[in-house]
Amino acid sequence: MYKQVLCCRIIKYFFVSLFVVVSLNSMANTDKIENICEDIISQMVRIPDSNEHTGLWFSKYEVTQKQWETIMGYNPSRNSIGGSFPVDSVSLLECFEFIRRLNNRCSNKFLFRLPTEKEWIYAALAGSNRDFGLGLNGKKSKIDNICWYRENSGFCTHHVGEKQPNFWGLYDMHGNVSEITTTRRNGKIIAKGGSSFDHKKETVANAAEEVSDSSSISNYTGFRLVGLQLSDKDEKCVIKNLIDQLVEIPGKNYMISSFEVTQEQWETIMGENPSVFTGYTNLPVERVSLNDCYQFIEKLNSNKYIIESKLVFRLPRREEWIHACLAGSTNSVGLMVGGKTGDINLMGWFGVSNCYVPTNPVGGKQPNDFGLYDMHGNVWEWTSDVDADGFFIFVGGGARSSKQKCFAESWNSAKSEFWDCNLGFRLLAEIRE
Repeated sequence: MYKQVLCCRIIKYFFVSLFVVVSLNSMANTDKIENICEDIISQMVRIPDSNEHTGLWFSKYEVTQKQWETIMGYNPSRNSIGGSFPVDSVSLLECFEFIRRLNNRCSNKFLFRLPTEKEWIYAALAGSNRDFGLGLNGKKSKIDNICWYRENSGFCTHHVGEKQPNFWGLYDMHGNVSEITTTRRNGKIIAKGGSSFDHKKETVANAAEEVSDSSSISNYTGFRLVGLQLSDKDEKCVIKNLIDQLVEIPGKNYMISSFEVTQEQWETIMGENPSVFTGYTNLPVERVSLNDCYQFIEKLNSNKYIIESKLVFRLPRREEWIHACLAGSTNSVGLMVGGKTGDINLMGWFGVSNCYVPTNPVGGKQPNDFGLYDMHGNVWEWTSDVDADGFFIFVGGGARSSKQKCFAESWNSAKSEFWDCNLGFRLLAEIRE
């Protein structure tokens, strides 16, 4: 009997010790990730506004191998030294996944994304029209002071920030690694800045590398983060970012927002937040009726910054929403980035087994091939269509819906004054005539 009790106690202490070790390791890893998040946030630089670019924050440095490995758990780099060397040999799809994980950790401070080609050029040139922009003293930059290229790099990458920054405090905008943007040309993704391996002194200034598709990996291609500071409630900044989130739908004459309308955007336009589930400014707004949405859109379209943009916003029709959701898919789930078959578990928040909170910060799952997030789940989205009984249709399913309710063809309907804490909306924009 004594031996049995002793044996049970040994087993009990073994599993308690194992639990403590696993818990401590998990806590240590969480601390590392939180430290990396704070590190990245501390490196963000506010870029001066222009008529075309407002509220931009750029990272001082290219994303490093240490940052990547802490968030992703592996190092894909060809020059895999680690530490403060820039991560390289990453695809657009991998960049999206890194940013998704980062946004889940930093969701109350910054909303990160990749820059467009225009944004990248504006930041690189620091407001000038010279090939290499302005240097730290506001004068023309000398290439060897700011850039690693083939002839001076030893055909390899170097620690970020070893060269001088440009006038706005950004390092390695030319050379070291080519930096992926979200811009496509002739169906190919554009990477800017040139690399220390592929580009000579004469070509690095205007380098624009074409990456064949979203899942392709090009040696010495990395990326730099752009961020929206979520505590910045400046109206012009919020509206500019709302415009920047619009995605052109191939073959159509309209654009649709990458994200559901957020609580910060609603509060900026309407002056109050009706949502039940709050705490993060980039949670989707909910508990809004169709009538409320129309009031929001009316105020938005009369805003001076929107008028200047020559855009006019409205709700999508159900057919337009389905087309955008599927992104070319013939199934019930949209295609993923790179034209891959959609996986609703990776793309959508739904059901108790997949989602542990009522709503989630926008952009927390993978986008579809058009670059649209949360088309499956999170919150239902109002459309402007009516059903046979004259009730207004909403689509997409919500965080508390079953998987089947989040399929593209699923819908529900209600009166225009109906609201629910799992019901929001997404914007469609057209060029104002």
